[in-house]
Parts: sequence; structure tokens; C-alpha cells
Amino acid sequence: MPAKIPPADVTMARFNEAKNVRSAWETHWQSVANLILPTRAFTVKHVSGAPRRNEIYNETAVLACESLAAALHGLLSNPSIRWMQLDVPDESDKPDYELEDWLYDSTTRMLAFTSRANSGFPTSSHELCLDLSGFGTGSVQILEKGNTFKFIARDLSNFYLACDDIGDVIGVFREFELTAMEILEMFGDDKNVPEFIIEKAKDPKEFWTKFIIVHEVTYRPMYEREGKSGAKAKPIASRYILSEQGHHLLRESGFNEWPYLTPRWSKAAEEPYGRGPGMMALPGVKTVNVMDFDVLMAGELAVRPPMMVPARGMEGPVRTAPGAANYYKFGTRDRPEPMLTGVNPGIGLDLIQHREAKIEKAFYLDAIRMPERDRMTAEEIITRRQQGLLQTSAVLSRLFGEWLTPAVHRLYRFMKKRRMLLPEPASLKGRTLDVHYTSPMALSQKAGTAGAFKAAMNDATEVIALRADVTDNIDPDYAFRHIINAHGVDPKVLRRPKDVKRLRKQREETEQLAIGTELAQGMAGAAKDAASAQKDLNTV
Repeated sequence: MPAKIPPADVTMARFNEAKNVRSAWETHWQSVANLILPTRAFTVKHVSGAPRRNEIYNETAVLACESLAAALHGLLSNPSIRWMQLDVPDESDKPDYELEDWLYDSTTRMLAFTSRANSGFPTSSHELCLDLSGFGTGSVQILEKGNTFKFIARDLSNFYLACDDIGDVIGVFREFELTAMEILEMFGDDKNVPEFIIEKAKDPKEFWTKFIIVHEVTYRPMYEREGKSGAKAKPIASRYILSEQGHHLLRESGFNEWPYLTPRWSKAAEEPYGRGPGMMALPGVKTVNVMDFDVLMAGELAVRPPMMVPARGMEGPVRTAPGAANYYKFGTRDRPEPMLTGVNPGIGLDLIQHREAKIEKAFYLDAIRMPERDRMTAEEIITRRQQGLLQTSAVLSRLFGEWLTPAVHRLYRFMKKRRMLLPEPASLKGRTLDVHYTSPMALSQKAGTAGAFKAAMNDATEVIALRADVTDNIDPDYAFRHIINAHGVDPKVLRRPKDVKRLRKQREETEQLAIGTELAQGMAGAAKDAASAQKDLNTV
């Protein structure tokens, strides 16, 4: 029977395989980091605080990436707006107002939780959007421990993914460094810390020495859970490995739920990592960067051209600074003069502007910016804005599925377990909870339904003119509510159908009473006039 392989060796073998898979991406990502996201690094390790923009001569891509990340954060999960709503699929024509009120209240509580700074959601969302805009892949850790629930953005350079045949992430490896003292403080209770780490941690001259730690999170097979109890019986395995001086298992535990969100912008078939706008625009970014450098050199040549200096005709070096004095030999007529190169920086500027426009388009800036045309009505501005945002709809489904929806469901389960939500109504039992997104970017997809109704009514104008009663085919109440819901208006703005029915009945009774009163007054007036006429006849 073959010897059993130690868990630490198994983890490191899987980690090395994931590392080999990602190696093909690292050079590409480093180029994106150099020219678009200089705060990131992959194949190059920067000293903390060192300048990282030395290779950037044109900042169009840097600003475009920042603008796209800010727009994604502001138009998808802005904490100042109601960007999502809990929902359940309709199973009956009869409205359930108790359930609607509970869904609205629960959503309000969850949005209030995510808007807090200590939840980490606002900051981690923006950092995640930066990675998605540049590299096409991001990572956020959900830290749940006791009453703590926090979103933490992680550095993509330390993350390695393992995927199954259908592209779902089934393994995450994080490589990071800890000092000997930090290792002892973090894992000392597990009694798995090697002796040489303990010795260094106790030595005042060596406790700051750093060691590489690999953290593996993967689904635990059923056969590994059989007969186990506690953390080792949980469906998701967690292993910390000290990878230096042999492989040492520092801690093995587990999670009940997947702790990482790793959304991808867009993904080629059977590839583990995504591709973002920064990767798509990289050839143009490299080109415009070189062009901008050349134009800077051309401008320098035009402003400070090379000097033609006669040999042995000058005393000392030629000084070109304003107000400088140059000395030439007495009796000679040779003077220094500029060498005209004929450079024209304006031509390069036109080419650069053309390239910059393409880079901004690659980052969807033409879609997310508000229209700037003059003499546009508010309706035209809204329509053009929605049409622009529709260009980003191709990636929304993946961002919802791999980022926001898992985050919302995970937060809901946490708040439910901690009794931070009201008790569920009985009608929710056995039904699937869903998420309905109401952010501006999400509504741009749904606004087409309201626009389709308006376009249909415009096209049907001629038919209505021929026969007005064809509008009997339309349910005005349903159409009105559908348009209101498509624009993400708070459902509490609408009256309940029974209240609408009662209001209409009261209005009808009031109108009938008014008509009856008016009729009675008319009849009384007519009787009075008849009596007056009869009296006049009798007098005669």
C-alpha cells in the first residue's frame, strides 16, 4: 500500500500547479500595472513608497481606468442609493403585502449595513472595480467571525485560482509573508509551529524575519469529512502552510461557506482568469505612451534646438539659459546659431488625440459619461444615458453572478443568523429568495421595457385614431405599475389595488351625489319658476 502523502505536500503540489497556470498571465498583468495601474505589481517587487510612474508619459489610460472603476462603484453599488431589493418569484396573482413589507424592510437593513465604513463594503468595492477595470479579475474576502462580518479587498498578485471544467472557481491560494513573531502569535495555539520559528520569534534580533505562508481554500471531498468533527468536518477546507525549510502544516480548519468572491470582467472559454478593458486597450496604451514621449522630445527640439557652434570660435561652454553670456574670440565673425530640424509637434498631437479617444472608448467612458450636447430635454438626456449604459450590459450578468449576488445572499444569511432582520413571514417558507437590482446601470437594461411600451403606443397612434375602442385591450393599471417598477421606484409609492378600488368608489359616489344634488337643485328651481308663473296668471 503506497505511503500517504502529507496534507502540506498535497497543498503545495496543487499550489505549484496553480502558480504555473498563472505564470502566463503575469507578464501581461505587469504591463497593465506599469502603464495603467501603477499601484499594482506582479513580476516586479517595488520598495514601499518608491515612485512607480516612471514609464508613464501619457496618463489617459490611468485616468480612464480610475473613471471606469468609480462609475462601476457609483452606478452598481453606490451606498447612497437603493441599489438592490430582495424579491421572491411571483407564484400567485393575489398580492402578499405582508411579504412585500418584510422584503422592503430587510433590504433597507442590509443596505444600511453595507453603507457602514466598518463593513468594508464601500472601500473593497472600489478596489475590486479597479482590478476588474485593469486586469479583468479581482478578489474580495468575506471575513465572518462571531459578530464580525467584513468585506476585505485582497491583492491580486498574491492570489492563484483553480477552476473546474465549467469555469467555476473551486480553489483559491493566497501567498503572503509573516514575520516569525506574527506566525507564533497567529498559529501558536495550534502547536504546529516549527521549532526554528519559535526560536527566531523569541530572539530580539530575528523575530522580524519574514517567511512565506500559503493559504489554501478548497472544497473538501466527502470521504475526507467522514468520521471527522469540528472544523475538519466542514465542507470547505482551509490550510495554512509554511513553505520554507520543508512544508509545515500550521493549521487545518474549514468554512461552512465559500470565503472569497473572485469576479471576472469577461472570460475566454476554459480560462481561469478574466480579461478587463485595461488588457484589451494595452496595445493602444503602449503606442500612445511612445507617441507622447516622441512629441515631448519634438517639443523640446522646437523650443530648445541643438546649437551650431564654430570649432575653436568660442571661449568656454555655450550657455542657452535666458540672460546667459557667451564669449567668442575677438576678430571672428562666426556665431552660435540654432540647427533647425523642421519638427512639427502638432502632427503628433493630432495622432495622440485620436489614440486617446480609442482608449477612452475601450474603458466605456463614452457610455458612462452624461451627454454634453446643447438644447437637449431632460427626457432626451435620460434616454441617451440609458442607451450608453446598455453598452456595458454584456458584463453585468457576470458581475451580478460572481460578485453582488453572492455578497447579498451571504450578508442575508449572516444577518438572519444574528437576528438582525425581522422574523420571516409564513408565506416565505419554501420559496427562493432572489435579488432585484435597482442601480442606474442595472435599470438601463430594464428601461427598455418601459421604452418598448411607449414606442408601441406611438406606432399605434394611427390605429387608435381609426378606432378609439382598441385601447380597451390595454390594462392601464398594470401598464402604469409596470412602468413605475421598471424605473426602480419605491413600491410603497403605489397604493394597494384594494385602496385604489376604494378611492375610485368614493370618487364615483361623490360624483353621483354631486350630479344628484345638481339635478335636485335644477328641479327645485324649475318648480319655483312654475309656481311663480302660476301666481302671475292668477293675478291677471
